[in-house]
Amino acid sequence: MYCVYIPDKKITTEEILISLGASYKLSGFRYAEYMIDKAVEDSNCLLLITKILYPEVAKKFNVSSNAVENSLRKLIKVCWNKPEHYMLNEIAGRELKKQPSNLEFLHMLSAYIKQFK
Repeated sequence: MYCVYIPDKKITTEEILISLGASYKLSGFRYAEYMIDKAVEDSNCLLLITKILYPEVAKKFNVSSNAVENSLRKLIKVCWNKPEHYMLNEIAGRELKKQPSNLEFLHMLSAYIKQFK
C-alpha cells in the first residue's frame, strides 16, 4: 500500500479512493487499490492491462479477469457519478469531459501518488 505525503498528513491509496466517493463495499475497491499500488511500483504493468494485470489480480483475488475489469469499471462509474468527482479533475490535472476508462483511471491515480512519493 502506498501513501501520499501532504504536509503534516499521510494519505493512503485507500483514502484517495474513499475521497473520490468509492465504497469499500465494492469488490472493485480492493482490485483498484492493488492495481494502483502495482502501477506505482512499475508503470509498465499498465501497458498490457488486459493480458497481464487483470489476470494477475484475478488470480490473487480468486475471480475471473472479466470480473476484475467489470468491477473496476463499476467503481469508476460510482466515483464519476458522485458530487466529489471534481477530485478526479484535480488528480488528472485537467477537467475531465467524460468518465475515464479503466486504464486512464489507474494511470491518473498512480501518477498522482508518484508525485508525492
